[in-house]
Formats: sequence, structure tokens, C-alpha cells
Amino acid sequence: MSLNNLSIRIQVLIPLLLASLLMMVMIAISKQGLDEAISDIDETTQSVVRNKDDIARLIHATYRLRTSAIYGLYDAAQFAALPANLNSAEQEITSILARLVIPGAEQDNRQVAAALQAYLGHTRNNMLPLLTQKHQGGGDAAAYEAARLQFRELGEQLIKEIDTMSAHINQLTQSELAQEQAHYHATLLRTLLLTAVALLAALLCGWWLSGRIVSPIGQLQSVMHAVAQGRFNVRARVEGDNELAQLAKDINLTLGQLGSTIETLTGISNNVASAATELAAVMTQAEANAQQQRGEIEQVASAVTELSSTADNVNHNAAVADELARDANSRVEQGLALFGESIAANSRMAGSLEDAAAIVARLKTQSEQIGKVIEVIQGISEQTNLLALNAAIEAARAGETGRGFAVVADEVRMLAARTQASTKEIQAIIEQLQSQSQSANQGVQETLEILENNQRLSAQVQDLLSGITGAVRQINDANAQVATAAEEQSCVTADINRNITNIHEIVSQSSAGISQSASASHELSELAEQQRKQLSHFQL
Repeated sequence: MSLNNLSIRIQVLIPLLLASLLMMVMIAISKQGLDEAISDIDETTQSVVRNKDDIARLIHATYRLRTSAIYGLYDAAQFAALPANLNSAEQEITSILARLVIPGAEQDNRQVAAALQAYLGHTRNNMLPLLTQKHQGGGDAAAYEAARLQFRELGEQLIKEIDTMSAHINQLTQSELAQEQAHYHATLLRTLLLTAVALLAALLCGWWLSGRIVSPIGQLQSVMHAVAQGRFNVRARVEGDNELAQLAKDINLTLGQLGSTIETLTGISNNVASAATELAAVMTQAEANAQQQRGEIEQVASAVTELSSTADNVNHNAAVADELARDANSRVEQGLALFGESIAANSRMAGSLEDAAAIVARLKTQSEQIGKVIEVIQGISEQTNLLALNAAIEAARAGETGRGFAVVADEVRMLAARTQASTKEIQAIIEQLQSQSQSANQGVQETLEILENNQRLSAQVQDLLSGITGAVRQINDANAQVATAAEEQSCVTADINRNITNIHEIVSQSSAGISQSASASHELSELAEQQRKQLSHFQL
């Protein structure tokens, strides 16, 4: 079973459990060794206490024996009890010596026993007969004194042997205690060493297991460091089925989703950049067309101004014709000449009006072309708005990573909205321009019809000029009609002039709007390029 399949908690608990188990084993082993050492020390101590007690009883019995013997030297009653005291002391001391069989002190025990037998034998064999004689009032004083000195020496020898044995037993006991203490300290040292070894083994196991735990974490850290540098093509290594393995799987899944999202955003950015470039080119061409249209409208305005001047001339000529009609009888020849000039002026005016009509027709055609361009711009703006909206949605899905791109998408959407609003304003202006062009064209057509009517009237006047005398009233009427038509022509010309002025202002506004749209398109293109550069930082 691999450690990678164990949870981190269990992996952390393994060295603790191992250390606890080793400590328990070491404590059990140490306790057993220390218990044995302490038991040996306790046993030795009890043995020392027993030996001390036996030595004390031995000394006490010996001193009691000697005291009884000494009292027996001077007191007849004590002397009578001396044999029994000797027997009792012998039994007690023999019993004590039998218990004091200590390894290493056997020779001392035998020497004490020999000294005791020598003392008892001298007392029984020599002192008792001499003391009996002494207490009976007889005996050899010299023999008694010699026996008494030997009795004292044997008693001192017995005490000396007992002291020697006691000292030797004490020395043996101290040596045994020292050995037991050394054994105890050795056991304690061995316990400490085993505990240290167990702790070292637990630490090494913990260090090894911590390395196994930290290694996947370091690998995940390197993966996240690569992601922070924009490399989304890295993947975490999945080993086992613990918490770190699950984390590695989640990181791989997140990196895959982020890579797919960034790839989609890159495609959208390229499309936006391409669309913005095309829009900028269209708006640049539209701006050039607007400038050309503005120049042509200025030419139309100049022609309309000339048309107005011609209409004034026609009005003046009509007045002159009316005055000449009053003097038609005397001024027939002059009337014919002036009438010819009037026909020529009407022809020129008709030509000017036809030119104006052609210019107004071209203006209408160009207005329609501008309307088509505006429709293209509006379609591009709507597409840009949709692209920006999709980009904002994808940025929202990306979370914190797509926040910057969301700001760019919002800016693109605002620019698209401004472009759309400007396009609608331009479209409204173009519609007004088309409506006014229609009105101007209609006015020019009406003027042409009036001029055609005037020409027809002029033809009739020329046909009837031979009967000018009888048709003076008709000439006056015709002149009045001509004056009226000239006045209407002047009004129409003034209206056309105003319309042309309005068209000029509208076209100027349209040109400004197109310039603003072109600027917005260039800005949108730059933003899309910046967005593409930012997205190119990521490696998929």
C-alpha cells in the first residue's frame, strides 16, 4: 500500500504512533531492567541489614559471654551459672555464625568459630577447675594468674576476629552495593541510550515522511509558479489518492478550464481587432466621402447663389418688359430685342436650374450612399457591442483573472455604444439631409416646369409678336405672369439657398460625427491590439 494513498493526517500520525510505540517498548524494557537492578539493590540492602543485625547479636552474645565469665571469676553465684551460660552462648554464637555464611567471608567465619572454641575450651578446661579451687579457698595462684591472662587474651582474640569479620563483611557488602549501583546506573544509561535511539528513529521516520509530504507540495508550488508566469500548459503530477492528489487534480482541471477560456478570449480579441481595423478603414473612407460631399455642397450653394442672382435679374427684366409693353407701339423693335434677351436669360436660367437639379440629384445619391455607409457602421457597432458583451461574460466567468479583461471589454462596449449613438445621430442628420434634398429637388423641378411654361409663353408671344398692337394687354398679362414667376423663382431660390445651407451644416455635423467615429474606431482598434498583446502573455 503506497503512502500516497494515505491521508495527510494519517501520514502525520505515523511518526507519532511509531515514536509512542518505541517509547512504550523502551519504557517497558527499561522498567524491567531498572526493577531488576532495584530488586538486587533492595535484596543486598536487606542482606546488609540482616548481617548487621547478626553481627550486632554476635557481638552482644560474645560480650555477654565474656561478662558472665568475668563475673564468674569473682562471684561464686555467677560462677555456678557459668557452665550453663557458656553452653547457651556457644549455641547462640554458633547459630549466628551459621547464618553469617557470606560468599567471600567464609574464612572469617571459620576464624571466629575457632577463636570461640579456643575461648570456650580454655574456659571449660582450665578456668573452671582453677576457679573451683579458688572459690574453695585453695589452688595454685601462679597457675590461676597464667590461666586468667590467657583467658583475657583469648577473649580479646575472639573480639578481634569478630571485628575483622564485621569489617570484612562490611567491605564485601559495600563492594556488592557498589556493583549493584553500577549495574543500576548501567541499566539507566542503557535505558537512556535506547530511548535516544528510539527518539532518533522516530525523528528519522518523521523526517522521511515529512519529505514525502512536502515533495508533492513543492511540485504543486512549482506548477503555480509557472502559472503565475503565464504558462498554462503545465500540469501537476497526480500520485495516489490523498488530499494532495485531489488538490493536484483540481489544479489540473482549473488550468484546463482557464486555458480554454483564455484561448476563446484570444480568438474573440483577434476578431475584435480585425473588426475594429475594418471599421476604422470604413470610417476613414466615410470621412473622406463626407469631406468630398461637403465640397460639392459648397459648389451647389455657389450655384444656387448664382441662380438667385439670375432670378433677381429675371424679375428686373420682367419689370422692364412691363414698362416696354406700355410703350409697345413705339418700342416694338426694342421689345423684340429685349424679348430675345429675356428668352436667352430664361435659357440660361433653365440651364442653371438643370445644373442645380443635377447637383441636388447627386446630393441625394450621395446622401443615400452615406446612409448605406452609416448602416454598415451601425452593423459593425452592433457586432462590436455583442463581441464586447461576450468578452465581458467570459471575463466574469474567469473571475479574478479576467477582471482586467472585463474592464477592457466594458470600455470596448462603451465605445461601441458611443459609436452606435453617433451613427444614429448621423443617420438622423442624413435622413434630414435626404428629406431636404428631396424638397430642393422638388423645388428645382417646379422651377424647371415654370421655366418651361415661360418658354412656351415666350414662344406664343413670339408667334403673336406680329400682332403686338392688338395683344398689348396679353403682353401685359404675360409680363405680370413673368414677374410673378420671377418672384416665385426668387422665393424658391431663397428656399433652395436655405436648404443648401442647412444641408451644408448637416453634412458638416455628419463629417464631425464620422471623424469622431473614425477616432473611436482607431481607439477601439488600439484597445483590441492591447488586449491581444495582454492575452499573448499566456502560453496555452
